[in-house]
Amino acid sequence: MLLTEFDEERDYRIVAEGLAENIVEERCEELKKEGIKEGIKDMILTMLSNGVTKETILKQTSLSEEEYEKLIN
Repeated sequence: MLLTEFDEERDYRIVAEGLAENIVEERCEELKKEGIKEGIKDMILTMLSNGVTKETILKQTSLSEEEYEKLIN
């Protein structure tokens, strides 16, 4: 005879809680990245509206031309 009973519901709950925690962590990371991108986009648009050239922006931000284009479009 087993010393402890198998509690299937409890085990499922533990697994579900772990999965939910992982999903929340991943989503928080995604939102952080999106927020950072929005901040960079705002900064670039502000720089452009103040007459800063694209070349200067690329140099100051270390963005590639492709990253720059993705952000402003």
